[in-house]
Amino acid sequence: MQLPSLLFLEAPTAPLPENLPEDLKLTLLLPEDVLPALRMPCGAKDIAARQTLLRALEKSDALRERLTRLADDMRAVADCHRSYSQVRCENERYLAYLGLVNAAQTFCRDAAEPLPDISAGTLYDRFAAFFVNRVASPDFGEMEQAIGALYPHIDSIRSNRVRIRGNKLRVSAESPVTFEERLVRCAAELGFDSFSKPREVSRPLAPQLIDAIASLYPEQFAAFKGFFDTHRAYFDEKLLNYRLELSFLLALTALSDRVRKAGIPLTYPEISAVPHIDIRECYDITLLAKGEPRIVPNDVLFDRDAPLFYLTGANGGGKTTYLRTVGVAVLLFLVGAAVPCRKAVLYPLSGVYTHFPRDERFDGDGRFADEKKRIAEILDVCGNDSLILLNETFATTSEETAVTQTEALAEQLYGSGCFGLYITHQHSLGQSKIPFLNVIVDSDDENRRTYKIARRRGGSSSYAQDILKKYSLTREALEQRFPVMEGGDAK
Repeated sequence: MQLPSLLFLEAPTAPLPENLPEDLKLTLLLPEDVLPALRMPCGAKDIAARQTLLRALEKSDALRERLTRLADDMRAVADCHRSYSQVRCENERYLAYLGLVNAAQTFCRDAAEPLPDISAGTLYDRFAAFFVNRVASPDFGEMEQAIGALYPHIDSIRSNRVRIRGNKLRVSAESPVTFEERLVRCAAELGFDSFSKPREVSRPLAPQLIDAIASLYPEQFAAFKGFFDTHRAYFDEKLLNYRLELSFLLALTALSDRVRKAGIPLTYPEISAVPHIDIRECYDITLLAKGEPRIVPNDVLFDRDAPLFYLTGANGGGKTTYLRTVGVAVLLFLVGAAVPCRKAVLYPLSGVYTHFPRDERFDGDGRFADEKKRIAEILDVCGNDSLILLNETFATTSEETAVTQTEALAEQLYGSGCFGLYITHQHSLGQSKIPFLNVIVDSDDENRRTYKIARRRGGSSSYAQDILKKYSLTREALEQRFPVMEGGDAK
């Protein structure tokens, strides 16, 4: 059967690199098990459909409760599937498959239950309609009857008596009075009127023990085997895809709750028909994981006239924060989520790619060769309408080589159709058509970080000016500290 996705109306594209969530620090905000879905960007049609579904999830408690219950059902299906895939004997296989199919049936029934009048959009409506039809089908009803006939057999074999004598294990059917009941009776005879029931501990049974139990109940295990032989193709493993999809939708909803609680605005961006990124007052929400009390918003503007920027400024001024701000906003938009900003208009880019410094030791030619290799890999897979974020690329080689490599790479990206942001400390970069962004230094307090980013005409001059301001070494500051007499000598 063709199961409808809760995330895609169209076929998904190839996933983005595994390092992307870690580079952008989204690993601090989202569970690890949903990161694969974060790396699957989608086109305009899917973005719009997800925005509708996520808006409904934020507004409707009933829809959120429904998806939460379905996520719990799917965890049970996944657990049963794991047990089924790890069986060690045939008798265990029969029982595990019965449990797996029963869990899948529960998921289907819950998915088919009607909801109050909620406009959740095409993705959920298509999903719900599929399972309504599924539950109403004859084969679903036949499976319900078959499972219902077998579960009394499970109850009849659930309790058994095991005795060990020497190296022999003897298994027999439990007497009408269970072991637990005998313990309760003995406790009462000894005068204990208050006691707790023994704690049940689940452990996998050894294959030999399972086969021994099967030999005690040949009729029941023959029925389990018959069910497996008849219906072994019934379970569709594609059903397991819903575990990631449901978890991802709920994780994005929980993230939106957390961001709004922190007082940060959220917006579902307008989808642009032309390559363009325009985000006003955008926040780096990854700082929430660090407990930052004050997150400074910045504007993000890219278009075909200015697709790439150098980003320079003093250390600690917020360059990497701004880089993450851009990357997180665009990636969230590409998966249909709300973006932490006041207003946004974005084009559905083909992907986001990052190049951050790595601390590993390198074999062979060393770090510089590794950086060139990683850049080549990005250029090989990124599309024309991609966003590429470079953080101190080529910073570990000599100044002369770094400048040459930086200028060549930036020029290549500028003419490629990609959007990009390039953090660099190569202050001797020559003048070019590539514009600069720079960290703003507070003119009233040179040592206070503003974390505000603004466009400048040049790179090296603006960076040097910021350094001079920070340490009170500008011409104006020096003249105030060392006044000059009319004759030209310092007083």
